[in-house]
Amino acid sequence: RCFFVWVLCPYIIFWGVLIGLVGSSPRHSFYGRKKFQSLKGGYKANYFDVETEEEYWISGCMTKGDDTLYPGIIEIDDDVRKEYWTEISGLPDRVSQASFRSEGKYSKRQPK
Repeated sequence: RCFFVWVLCPYIIFWGVLIGLVGSSPRHSFYGRKKFQSLKGGYKANYFDVETEEEYWISGCMTKGDDTLYPGIIEIDDDVRKEYWTEISGLPDRVSQASFRSEGKYSKRQPK
């Protein structure tokens, strides 16, 4: 089954955040050509890339748009953009937007 997620690599200075579909099997999750396995615990990472061992955070999308811990830009895959803006965010007027700025979960400002 596929579901929406955000994926980021916490050890890159400017965290790359993507919203897209992730496939899963009982042991692994897949995004594009990457294969992830659960870390079963970890700090700011819950999966790792099986091939490169880079750590990532994979989680469900937030409806308020605060899809990052700290302020940052989020890219939305073309194949999920319409569904993200209409069904998850409830902002169908933004369907043409391929990215947006998240104020972050720990920001004092509210997301726009």
